Amino acid sequence: MKEWLGWWGEWRQWRKKKAWCWCLWRKNEVKKHNKIVAYNHRIHFIMATIIILGSITRMLTSHLSSKHKPYFLLTLTLTLTLTHLYKSKSPSFLSLTFPSSPTPQKPVFSSMAFAFSGFEGFEKRLELHFFGDHPAMLQLGLRKLDFECIQQTLQEVQCTVVSAVGNSYFDAYVLSESSLFVYPTKIIIKTCGTTQLLKSMTPLIFYAHTHLGLTLSSCRYTRGNFIFPLSQPFPHTSFNDEVAYIETTLPPNLCFRKASTMPSKSSSHAWHVFTATADSHALYHHNYTLEICMTDLDPLHAGKFFRRPGDGKSGDSAGREMTELTGIDGINPHALVCDFAFDPCGYSMNGMDGEWYSTIHVTPEEGYSYASFECVGSRSSDVDVVHVLRKVVQIFRPGAMSVSTTSLGNEVWRKVAGAVEPMGMKLRSCAMDQFPDSGSVVFQTFSPLRRKSTH
Repeated sequence: MKEWLGWWGEWRQWRKKKAWCWCLWRKNEVKKHNKIVAYNHRIHFIMATIIILGSITRMLTSHLSSKHKPYFLLTLTLTLTLTHLYKSKSPSFLSLTFPSSPTPQKPVFSSMAFAFSGFEGFEKRLELHFFGDHPAMLQLGLRKLDFECIQQTLQEVQCTVVSAVGNSYFDAYVLSESSLFVYPTKIIIKTCGTTQLLKSMTPLIFYAHTHLGLTLSSCRYTRGNFIFPLSQPFPHTSFNDEVAYIETTLPPNLCFRKASTMPSKSSSHAWHVFTATADSHALYHHNYTLEICMTDLDPLHAGKFFRRPGDGKSGDSAGREMTELTGIDGINPHALVCDFAFDPCGYSMNGMDGEWYSTIHVTPEEGYSYASFECVGSRSSDVDVVHVLRKVVQIFRPGAMSVSTTSLGNEVWRKVAGAVEPMGMKLRSCAMDQFPDSGSVVFQTFSPLRRKSTH
């Protein structure tokens, strides 16, 4: 009985091995068959194409002289061959071979396609607040950071400093993509294009803690809807991705967090806000932040932000010329202006008025023109919000505009509609939300009743 069972086991092992070998052979045979079928189909396709092209060629060359026929046939053959090779998606014996390169994923390919459509004007804005235990350190605080630390941080973001100015309150940097403001206990950085702004968080938190002994106390991130959202790299691929990235970067003591998307009547306009703080009652009672985003700028007004070819001027001198030509210097005559003009077009400006800043960034290309204005002030300051709003609308004449006001009270945002409506802008939507570290955020959108003449 044992001998019979042993023989039975050996027979089963032999059957398994034979079946496996047969499956492997069958798989190889199927591959060979598929290759032969594909090869035959390709041959049949080429033969049919030659016959059809021969008939078409006879009709097309019937009126040509014998001298020109060879040139015509050669040109036609090369054109059709290259077109076929370019469109071919499967390997063949007529394929061209190029050096290997990584194949991008589909979202990346779409991103590249949109990236060539235009420059992304809408900025991403990050505001970080810190605190420390040493009063002497807080006199300069974050302003004591080495410039090398700032450069390394901006390298992560993928932008550079092009101009800078400072006063007794803070330092202002004009970047290759927007601006950076450094106060003793606060940093505000906003960047446009395809920069990766949120990647500045880790080095800034690290440098503030290790070099200065400062600890992060609150974080606020805001932005509008991108014009070319598919161009944005991670983590700015979506607001959900941004929120997830911020939350994994923040220290656990910032436990009071909120993310919100404030809509408008237009699907292309929305305001995204994320805040986090260690103290839910940490409100900035006397400050307000006004963020204005404008698209579809009047072409004649946007044209003033193009440089003349070969003007031989530096970015600073060309920027000063644009500031005076457009009337930007009249928005706040008391401000110290640090401006810069890019080549061939584009403009950035930082204004300093005591402890308050203002900033403007312009992307003037038609089809995706964009301009932004931002200022920070106090309800007790001398800044006339109505004058500022009217002057900004007058300078750019946008086809669409959004105004985000962050403040504790309602004195500022209630002035917005009344200030711009006499300029021909009509309020289209208004949304409000509360956040634990900054009070209320009011998001208003406007569009002109009609496009006014620029003459």
